[in-house]
Amino acid sequence: MYCRKCGTQNDDNAHLCIKCGEVLQQIGGAGDPPVKIPNYLAQSILVTLFCCMPLGIPAIIFPLR
Repeated sequence: MYCRKCGTQNDDNAHLCIKCGEVLQQIGGAGDPPVKIPNYLAQSILVTLFCCMPLGIPAIIFPLR
């Protein structure tokens, strides 16, 4: 693997460049964006108020856990 900054050839598994210290690859997937989990709390409150109280109350309580 070649360094993007200085062009030095490094080991394929290297994390940092041996010459300039530039990061070659992220370890452990730290560069991956976090997964956004949808939260339906607002919809649950509206359903409870305007439609169905018995099913709306658990829908409000369980997402808060």
